[in-house]
Amino acid sequence: MTKSTRNSGNGSRATDPFLVLRENRLGFTAIERLARRGTRGAASLVYLWGPPGTGKSHLVRHLLRELRQSDPPLAIRTATASGLAAEYAEATSRHQVAEWGEPWRSCDVLVCEDLQAIGRRPETQQLLVSLIDEVVGNGGRVLLTASRLPGEIAGLSSRLVSRCRGGVLAGLRMPDAPSRLALLSHFASSRQIAASPDALKLVAEARPASPRDLQAALIQMESTARVEQARLDAGFVRRFLEGDVKAPTTTLADVARVVARHFGIRMADLRSSTRQQELAIPRQCAMYLGRALTEEPLARIATYFGRKNHTAVIHACRRTITSLSDEPALRHHLSQIRAALGATAEVSADGSDGP
Repeated sequence: MTKSTRNSGNGSRATDPFLVLRENRLGFTAIERLARRGTRGAASLVYLWGPPGTGKSHLVRHLLRELRQSDPPLAIRTATASGLAAEYAEATSRHQVAEWGEPWRSCDVLVCEDLQAIGRRPETQQLLVSLIDEVVGNGGRVLLTASRLPGEIAGLSSRLVSRCRGGVLAGLRMPDAPSRLALLSHFASSRQIAASPDALKLVAEARPASPRDLQAALIQMESTARVEQARLDAGFVRRFLEGDVKAPTTTLADVARVVARHFGIRMADLRSSTRQQELAIPRQCAMYLGRALTEEPLARIATYFGRKNHTAVIHACRRTITSLSDEPALRHHLSQIRAALGATAEVSADGSDGP
C-alpha cells in the first residue's frame, strides 16, 4: 500500500493526540526533530521500532500532520515495505522501473513502514538502500519503522542495516502500570467515557498490555456497562475481569459501521453489490471480521455485504489470511478496527486469531 501526497499546508482531519510517556518519549522527540526542517543537529533518518500496538503508526501519522502544516509544500511518499516490494515487482514486470522510481527518488520525505516484511527480499532491500541514499543525498528526510532493531531482523542486508544505524534509532516500549493508567485516563477523556479513577486503576494493574489493547479493553467495558445499565466503577471492572459480566455480542452492523468509518467510506457503499476497486479491501476486511467476531452464518454475512452466496465470504477470509504474512498494512487495518470494536486480540501474521 503506497501513498503519495504533496503538502498543501491545509492541515488534516483531527485525530486523537499522541500521549507522550517515558516509554515513547524518545520516539516522539525523534519524530518532532525530523519534522522540523533546518533544526541544528537533526538527523535525516529516523528508525522507529517497537512491539505491535505501541504507537509506531500513530507517530507516523503525527509526522505527516506536522509536515502537511509546513511551508513550503513537500513531496511525501509513504508505503509499507511489502507494498513497496509489490509495486517494484510490478514495475519490473512492465519494464517501467525508471518511470515508477522517479517520484520516489525525487521526494522530500520518504516513509517506509514494517521493514521486517522484506527481511528475505534482497532486491527490495537493495532498492530501499538506493532510495534512502538519493533522498538523504538530496537533502530529504526518511522515516523507517519496524518491530525490531535492524540487526535483529533476519535476512536484512548489512548495507541496509548500516543505513538504518546511520540515523536515530528510537525504541517504543510496552507501558508499565503507571503509564497504562495515564493512557486509560487519556482514552477515557478523549472518548468521553465516564469511568471512575479506581476502575481505571484496576484495569491498568490487571496485566501488561499495549496502548492499542488498553483502548480496546476500555471500549469493550464501556459498551458492556451501557448494555448492563451499570456504572463503570471498580466493582463493575472487577466483575468484568473475573468473567462475571458478559460482553455484548458484536453484530454485522457494528462491524460495517466501524469498517466504513475506518476507511472513510459510506456504510451503504460497503454493503452494496458494486465492485468498485476502492471498496474491495474494506469489504474483504468487513467479511473477515464478520465471520471472526459475530455468530452469523456465512450466508447471512454474504447477503449483508451485498454478495450472492457464502462462497464470497469464504474467499474473502482465505484471501485475508493468505495476505496477512506479506501485508503489514492489512494487519494494521484489522488491528485498529478490532480495537475500535472492543476486540483486544492482535492480528497475527498467520491469521490465527481469525476464523
